[in-house]
Amino acid sequence: MILALPGYGQKPDKAAQKALLREAPLKQRLAREWLNLAAISVAKGSKTTAAFALKHARPLEPEDRLRLESLDRRAKALAADAQPEDPAVTKKRAVVVRNVCRTLDELALLDVPEDDEERIEGWLWMAYVLDPGGGAKRARILRKLSDRAVAQGHLDRVRRVLDRAPSLDPQGAARDKYLPAMRAQAKRSRVKIRGDKHDMEAWVLLPRSWSEDRTWPVLVYLDGPEQDYLKAALDLRDLMEDRPYIVVVPFIRSNHKTLEPDWIPDAGEDVAPKSLLVEHDVPGVKAIMKEVRRAFKAEKTFAMSGFSVGAMLNYWWLFRRPQDLWAAAPASGHYSDRCSQMPVKPRGQGPAVRILVGAADVRGKFRRWPQNEAAIAALQKLGHRRVEYVKVENRAHERFTDKVFAFIDGVRK
Repeated sequence: MILALPGYGQKPDKAAQKALLREAPLKQRLAREWLNLAAISVAKGSKTTAAFALKHARPLEPEDRLRLESLDRRAKALAADAQPEDPAVTKKRAVVVRNVCRTLDELALLDVPEDDEERIEGWLWMAYVLDPGGGAKRARILRKLSDRAVAQGHLDRVRRVLDRAPSLDPQGAARDKYLPAMRAQAKRSRVKIRGDKHDMEAWVLLPRSWSEDRTWPVLVYLDGPEQDYLKAALDLRDLMEDRPYIVVVPFIRSNHKTLEPDWIPDAGEDVAPKSLLVEHDVPGVKAIMKEVRRAFKAEKTFAMSGFSVGAMLNYWWLFRRPQDLWAAAPASGHYSDRCSQMPVKPRGQGPAVRILVGAADVRGKFRRWPQNEAAIAALQKLGHRRVEYVKVENRAHERFTDKVFAFIDGVRK
């Protein structure tokens, strides 16, 4: 199911078609500017500037093709650049670039049919290259395009603008100027965020029904040793269906298989420091969740699921910060007693916990089953009273995402 905001996929209206017709004369205006710069450059012996101007004029297919070809022949015939460059050429180049960028800005703001938007945006990217110092003005154009795309439901443009915004308009990105675009993209697919004052990033997936008039429950998903965060996010997007959860997939660094208890690494294999879990991932997830609450109206507490080595951080949270969780579902997980050092007693019976392992997991009998059984005993000793242990028949080393969602659905009822 693809989200379709109002206006998405509709036939272009007359105003959009009229805007598209404006492109041709504006392109010819650009061509004339470049040809005028080429003419004075050739006359003054500035071969490099002439070549620069002709390079930009040629793709525009100027109406005066004879002039273009004549200037091209004369520029190639120049032996070398005049040294120093004639001041008239330097002045003319600055004027032409200024005029060209104004026209490029005008082109970028044409409200054309959706199928033509990506090509029209190319004029704006060209203006950024020609005039790096014009960032403030151009950022306003980028923000306008972003707001218009959200209003029209043109979500491919939303994605393209969001891809460019952090580098082209960092101030605007930091000041939430693209927050409506981020929310629209996260409802359709996923959006990447970063926590404040921390380098951790995360994918955020919003439910299709998301709105800012309420707060929303969150599932934090901690991936396993393959660390394919994009695939995990896309898989979760499909499995979310119409469930009313915000899903957060942090880019944790402690989910390397060499962090498993008693693991003997292969020769030459990089060993992830055990300190990453506490020194990087814990403050990172805290920063990510703070941003998710601020930007996406998330509830204060959240559910958590960790797959394989990703469950180590899940267990750390259960033992060290149980007050943050309303549910936890470690899947095919690993546990080490370092996760339970300096534990915090849960409030009341503690969050709902369902530990999932595959009955056909090849390392279940000698590794994963004993580790999870040790975790259960330690949780119960601490005061957790809502812990379940499920061995899933005919399933192996898996995320069990379907069962995780079913579990948290039941907890929320």
